[in-house]
Amino acid sequence: MRKEINKTISSLKPEAFCSSKEQICVQGPPGIQGSKGSRGKRGPRGNTGRKGSRGFTGDPGPHGEQGIQGSPGQKGAQGEKGVPGPRGYPGAKGDAGESVSAPAVVISPMTQTLRENQTAIFRCSATGNPKPSVTWFRSDRNWTGHFRYQSDGRLEVRGVSLTEAGAYTCVAKNVLGGMNQSAILIVEEYGVQFLFSLSLLAPPRVQLAPGPTYVKTGASVTLHHCKVTGFPFPVATWRKLGGVLATERAVYGEGSLTMVGARKADTGLYQCRAKNNLGESYAFTTLVVWAQPKFILRPPSRANKRIGQNLILNCKVSDEASISWRRVGGAWIEHRMKVENGTLEISSLKKSDSGSYICEAKLLFSTIRATTTLQVDFIPLNLTTNGRKGRFGVIQSFTVSTTGQYQLKAWGARGGTHSYNYGYKPGTYYGGKGALKEGTFTLTKGTVLKIVVGHRGGDSVEVKGGRYTSKTSAELGLSVEDNAGTGVGGGSFVYTSSNVLLLAAGGGGGASAGYNGSDGQAGTSGTSSVGIDSSKSRSGGTRGQPGQCNKVDGTFHGGVGAGWFSQGCARAGIYHGERGGSRDQGWVGGRAGRMNSGNNGGPPPGAVGGFGGGGGGSEDNGASGGGGGYSGGGSGTYANQAGGGGGSYCSGSSCSGASGANSNDDGMVQIIELFD
Repeated sequence: MRKEINKTISSLKPEAFCSSKEQICVQGPPGIQGSKGSRGKRGPRGNTGRKGSRGFTGDPGPHGEQGIQGSPGQKGAQGEKGVPGPRGYPGAKGDAGESVSAPAVVISPMTQTLRENQTAIFRCSATGNPKPSVTWFRSDRNWTGHFRYQSDGRLEVRGVSLTEAGAYTCVAKNVLGGMNQSAILIVEEYGVQFLFSLSLLAPPRVQLAPGPTYVKTGASVTLHHCKVTGFPFPVATWRKLGGVLATERAVYGEGSLTMVGARKADTGLYQCRAKNNLGESYAFTTLVVWAQPKFILRPPSRANKRIGQNLILNCKVSDEASISWRRVGGAWIEHRMKVENGTLEISSLKKSDSGSYICEAKLLFSTIRATTTLQVDFIPLNLTTNGRKGRFGVIQSFTVSTTGQYQLKAWGARGGTHSYNYGYKPGTYYGGKGALKEGTFTLTKGTVLKIVVGHRGGDSVEVKGGRYTSKTSAELGLSVEDNAGTGVGGGSFVYTSSNVLLLAAGGGGGASAGYNGSDGQAGTSGTSSVGIDSSKSRSGGTRGQPGQCNKVDGTFHGGVGAGWFSQGCARAGIYHGERGGSRDQGWVGGRAGRMNSGNNGGPPPGAVGGFGGGGGGSEDNGASGGGGGYSGGGSGTYANQAGGGGGSYCSGSSCSGASGANSNDDGMVQIIELFD
């Protein structure tokens, strides 16, 4: 400050104190020495002096800033994997987790009365696992004020006025659902309490689509939205009528109910109920849980029926699916094709009914189908021995129902088996197999066919040593006589009631010691007996005749196989095998020699010839009978001689056959109606 004063004073000139231009001012004498002035300004810097000697090295200064990082170098090769360390001890078992639960809400206080400009505080306590989220909202949706709430459920309304009066709702939600509860704020003015504006008060009202809502079992479904209005804002709840609501699978939303993993038991009527201080209201909706239908009784994939028969196809499914039948690519004949309770019945089947029929089951949005392919035909009619055995049988009959083409097949029967454990080549020897013969025939309606089905020839049963006994060789622990004979297989025949032969299949010859019997032949002639001495063999018959007579030079001979026209020569005595019977004798098989007949060692009837013309086996010397057929087989006359097979015959068209083609013991006849 002093500096500025001095500067101002020094700047003043004497002329400045002259009052006018006419006045001349004269310089006066020097005044008294003033006080010491302030220090003057510093003079300019002088020239640089000479450089002094270098001083001692000081302490190192601080580190400078780090430089810029250089670019990374190349990645080195991966090192070898180290040896795994030992496995650590398992940790202690953790505490059991908390059970999950839907939210529960408690508000404190439920009602609060304040004067204007005071602060309202409500606390909403929500429990549940997982921990629920908590939010507050004003029940009056048209309210434009504001309030604050915290995540711990604390609601604060500051400086309340009449407009803040009303209901405040706390909503708690987690993954298992939601729950809400409302608190009431009452504001007083001049001793008068205001809860709501009267124009806002409204009882509950519920809007809910009646449904039904459909869902497949196992899926999740949300029922129609329940729209709730009213003031104070109503509390909405759901319940199931006529049953229990599966709360463990129910997820609640704002006006919604979702069922997780729907089950059949969830089907039913559901009520959405809304309630406030002014009353309550409710509405209903229907849920239908359906399961894809399954077949309880599935019709077969294929069905074969004869013309004129009836067909019944059963089709049943689970649940309440509707069942219908339809035909693929064919006419539905109303008067013969009936459906009742899922069962299709077709009466008096015709060839034209062949085709595919579909059972169709529908349930809401699912359809399942099962197809049956029907073949209406003349199913092969198999005529068998019906369990009969031995030399006696039954001549069966068949009446042609429709004029047309028929395929006939016949199989001859097998010869008997000889099994022993001593003597000449001990072992088991088998009778020859029956032949197969078949052909096509034009048959007229009403024609009656006679059917002879050949029986298998009897096995040898004579006990070793030829003893008289009522027990079998097995029961006695003995072998069958080594040189006992066996019976031969009977032939199978088809002929008309007027004795016109259509088809015949020869039976196989019986086995003997060391030799199997000869097979039945596809040709018309029978075969000779076979054995150790071919000069002792007897020839089979030809042209429908029996085998060669066997009495000459015979010891114990087997029975001769019969032919279509006649039977062979009679046996020499009861020790020999008997000839088989022809048509005139009712195709009865020949008896066995006395001790091989089953009376002395069983089972009866012993080594008989099979029904169908087979000759019986002898008592001794191993001679077996010849097979029956169109032409009879030759029989054995000495020891170690097996019987010959019978011949076959076909008078139809497209005839064919095979020797020894029947792998079964007994014969069979098959009739098949042919269609264009």
